[in-house]
Amino acid sequence: MVVLKHVEVKIISVPIGQRLKEYDVPDSEIVADDEETGSGKIQKYIEAESGKEFEIQVILKKGFSYHGAAGIHIKIGIDGDALNRNHWRPRPPHVLPSTKLRADVVEVVSGTKIKRGEEWRYSRFGFGEVTVDEDLHLDATALQEKLRKLGSIHIAVCRATRTTRVKPTAYKSAKVTTSSELDKKLIVKSISHTFKLGTEKVIEEPKPHKHAWAPLLGPYSTNLQYVFFYRSYRALQYLGCIPTTPEPVPLSERHPADMTDEEKASQIVELRAGMKVLHDEIQQLKLANQALVQEMGDTRDLNMKINALQAALGSLGTMPTPGPNRSTIKKERIKQELAEESGTPSRPAKRVKPEYVTLDE
Repeated sequence: MVVLKHVEVKIISVPIGQRLKEYDVPDSEIVADDEETGSGKIQKYIEAESGKEFEIQVILKKGFSYHGAAGIHIKIGIDGDALNRNHWRPRPPHVLPSTKLRADVVEVVSGTKIKRGEEWRYSRFGFGEVTVDEDLHLDATALQEKLRKLGSIHIAVCRATRTTRVKPTAYKSAKVTTSSELDKKLIVKSISHTFKLGTEKVIEEPKPHKHAWAPLLGPYSTNLQYVFFYRSYRALQYLGCIPTTPEPVPLSERHPADMTDEEKASQIVELRAGMKVLHDEIQQLKLANQALVQEMGDTRDLNMKINALQAALGSLGTMPTPGPNRSTIKKERIKQELAEESGTPSRPAKRVKPEYVTLDE
């Protein structure tokens, strides 16, 4: 964690949003513009990966106090080029000049404004790659000065006041020296990457600067400096930041830079075999899914047939009960007529038990 006096600075990989891992700078590899080594300056190594874009986050931590300042000023330099000369973050309106922040305040700088011909563009920060010549010795003082800052990101943060200019000044385009403009043979052994501009989008011409800033005077005028030296994984091993003989790590978890050609080929074969197994499993799942869908269709048809049968049975249960036949009706009518003639009510005839008579011989 890179924190100085309640101000933290991070280098974030885009679009992953992951903080680039930081490594301590060995004493023999410290590079600085001056001899200041107090609490106002900190240096770290970070790993750069070709083609990856990044952004810079400046975080005013909870407890930070402006001590009367109108805001903070952030100056960013990459490879010695000043990319953001006047990046200003005013104090939040709800924060009093002398009170401390109750929550973190985050400022993100992801690129710079640059003029190409007559067109203005906003270009994101990114990492490029250059060729390394380990045997070349440098003699040119100017190139040595350039290489001394090559592969570095400088961020300076200070409390500041802001005044209105009498006459607004025009916005100046950032000047970027990319790897294509450098003699690639003039790169020292530990530097294998350089800065490049990433994704660009067309923007309107920036408005002239109406305000000027000045560092806060007094005991709280410290210019906090954060220096990140970006290097490749191999370069960090060479510098001693990453052990060259780490504990045994499974091949599947190792960094590609640590693999031999044979190990990479073996890993590719294993990955292809795993992909084939995964493909076969996916096909089996598809077949099982199709069978399940078919079974669900058959079950649906069966349920429809059962419902139709139940409906038919229900309609049968509501049919009228058949009445007596014609023979029964005729017999009942004759009984009724005989009863009316005799004056007695009609009732069912009593069954007479037969008597048995014994005949004499």
